[in-house]
This record gives sequence, structure tokens and C-alpha cells, in this order.
Amino acid sequence: MLVILFLLWVLCVTALSLLSLPDLDAGGVEVPYSDKIVHFIFYFGFVWLGGLALYAHVRSPYPIKKMLFWVFLAAVFYGTVIEVLQYVATAYRSAEWSDFMANTFGALTAALLLNRYLSGRHRLN
Repeated sequence: MLVILFLLWVLCVTALSLLSLPDLDAGGVEVPYSDKIVHFIFYFGFVWLGGLALYAHVRSPYPIKKMLFWVFLAAVFYGTVIEVLQYVATAYRSAEWSDFMANTFGALTAALLLNRYLSGRHRLN
């Protein structure tokens, strides 16, 4: 189930990143850096769901940190490919370094929190 949820997440991120969407009206409310927040959430979700799916599927003595490192690298690579595709394949999207940084920071945050969670260090004493 987690694998399907992860794949649906990736499909949704891909579609929202590459398709032309009309400007959404937020009722006159401006949220500063909302684009970067969305990028952070997209790649946080990528690593969180991908890490949980891989952890549930592998369930071997494979080190959690190594597994999360590979999921993190996959997210960064995927984010890079999406940014390049926005630059090359669309006329209505642009590639930005700040988007890449928000993607990477979201992926890194999820990897660090998921490592803590899966390692069992999340319990309060």
C-alpha cells in the first residue's frame, strides 16, 4: 500500500510540476514564499513516503541510514530532472536554483526525521 501511495505522490508531483495550471485565487491572501513551501512539501513527502515504503518492503538488516541516503539521492535526482524539464520542455514553467534548494531541503529534512523515527529514537523518556 505504501508503494502505491508513494507512486501516486510522485505522479502528482510530476503533473503539478510540468502541467500548466491557471493561477489559483487565494482570496487576496498572499503567502510569502508559498512556491518554496510547496517545493519543500513535495520533496519532504517524496522521501517520507519513499523511505517508509522501502523500509516496509525491504525489512532486512540493511542499514536505515544507507537506505534513506539512497531515497534522498533519488529525490534530489528526480527534482533536478523536473527542474531541467521545466526549463527545456515547457514555455510556462521556469527552472530556479531556489526551487532546487527547497526541494533538497525538504528531502533532507524528511530523511533526518525519518531516520530518527525508524531508529526508535523518537520515544520520550
